[in-house]
Amino acid sequence: MSALVTRGVSVSFGGNHAVVDASCTVEAGEIFGLIGPNGAGKSTFLGSIAGLVTTESGEVSIDGRNLSKATFWKRCRHGLAMTFQTPRFDENLTVAEQIMGQLHDARHARLGRRAKSTRERVGDLLAGMELEDVASRAPTDLTLGEIRRFEFARALANEPKVLLIDEPSSGMTAEETRLLSRTIEKIASSGVAIMVIEHNIPFIRALAARTMVLNAGRTIASGPTDAVLASDAVKEAYLGVASNAA
Repeated sequence: MSALVTRGVSVSFGGNHAVVDASCTVEAGEIFGLIGPNGAGKSTFLGSIAGLVTTESGEVSIDGRNLSKATFWKRCRHGLAMTFQTPRFDENLTVAEQIMGQLHDARHARLGRRAKSTRERVGDLLAGMELEDVASRAPTDLTLGEIRRFEFARALANEPKVLLIDEPSSGMTAEETRLLSRTIEKIASSGVAIMVIEHNIPFIRALAARTMVLNAGRTIASGPTDAVLASDAVKEAYLGVASNAA
């Protein structure tokens, strides 16, 4: 059973077709790439999977459960997590406090026997993202690479089945990007299905086993990443160069 399945997802805004009949599957432990030129519908498609964008038609299933009509928060309760292109956090809380607040049992963090287990869970999440040294800082004091890893730790707090990631390497240095790639691979190795939007083609080539390409809201290629990136349709639409170009 696939961790994430979409079938015929379509989204329109005022009669304009932003996503048309988009279908894909992502397996547990797989990193699945989603690419395309600006305005191709990538973020809209990701938002429709998350329940943040209303679909015109189609189906979204997470861990075998049809959640097509569910809200974002209900999808999160059933195994979805998401990080956004623009980081979102509370400037007034520390890294550790925000991860604790994400836990389902955060209300018990200071009460009785569950307090210790919650603190340990926060510690494990910080350690897994190599963030122990910044636990007491506000996210505004972190580097961009640390902010991305903090977002991952927070997203993993409730042990999701599916993680959606929107353009994580944007604005990063080469070293930060390498660490980011290793971190995403580590998350996938724990069994989480990952769909990631990226404009950095070498990043996607190295990271994703399979990739889907959207152009003007339509799927123009989907399959093994190397084969997809080698296709004429993708070169022309995404890279601007076809193989038969003079």
